[in-house]
Amino acid sequence: MTVSETSKIKSQLVIPELIKVNTSKNRPSLSIYFIVCDDDKFNGDSIKNCLTKMKFNNLDNVKIYTKVCTNGIDCLYEIYSDYKVGKKYSFLFIDENMPGINGSEVIKILKTMIRNKFLNNIKICSITGFENEDFEQNLKNIGCDIIIKKPVGNTKLEAILKDIQISDLYL
Repeated sequence: MTVSETSKIKSQLVIPELIKVNTSKNRPSLSIYFIVCDDDKFNGDSIKNCLTKMKFNNLDNVKIYTKVCTNGIDCLYEIYSDYKVGKKYSFLFIDENMPGINGSEVIKILKTMIRNKFLNNIKICSITGFENEDFEQNLKNIGCDIIIKKPVGNTKLEAILKDIQISDLYL
């Protein structure tokens, strides 16, 4: 892709503000977008349900949006196509072992897109059943922010997200 083609694509992207300041009494005024990618739909839906019910820093005015994908290709497509219409995902929870392309490959592609300014920065949490230090180090080397072991439930999600500031989710 040439520089002019890249510039043309970038100029077509619509990037509105994620934080909408709403001074009216009818809040929510903050929106956070999560995406979950797991080939086991039950696992993906369980994480979605946990995230939807979660409170951030005890703020009542945060609206959580979560999308679930069942494979890496769909995940990449959803993240990029939603980005083009102004939805910027803040956090990706991704399973490692999936048919087609695995979680590590999706992370590599996303990091390349972010580095080339085709996407906003997205915090990435790998969800894995593997217990291998070399594997975990590889995930960190390719840009994974957090690694958690299956099974995933409210307690693990809350532990991951409790120290994250709202502003961190808008990178």
